[in-house]
Amino acid sequence: MIGAADEPADIAYATTPDHWSPTRLSRHADAEPALRTALDAPTTTPAQRIVLERRLNVRATLAPMSREAAARRLLPAYTKVLDRTRALADPAGANPLRVRALTDHALLLASVGRARDGIADLEEAAGLYG
Repeated sequence: MIGAADEPADIAYATTPDHWSPTRLSRHADAEPALRTALDAPTTTPAQRIVLERRLNVRATLAPMSREAAARRLLPAYTKVLDRTRALADPAGANPLRVRALTDHALLLASVGRARDGIADLEEAAGLYG
């Protein structure tokens, strides 16, 4: 489903009041080393790599920083994930990943004061979603 969380439900955050518990948030933050290990594994597929990179990007986005720092530090990472979705060999199978990457990229652009630059991403996502 487009827009569904790609995190397992047991470490999702902010979707119900229970997900704000310190235990769940700690597990979410503590998962980063495991995500990096999985990302570096030789058996990780390109589609799995995209999901893992997105999860790491989301964690980085939660860190406090200025708009300028976010643009400098986060935009390249989000753009990299978007480029990887475009490079997948199976365009039809990659559509859900690409829609997620497009909307993530557009929202990050809006958060750093460049909302107009994200309109094309949202239009592309709408076209892929149908």
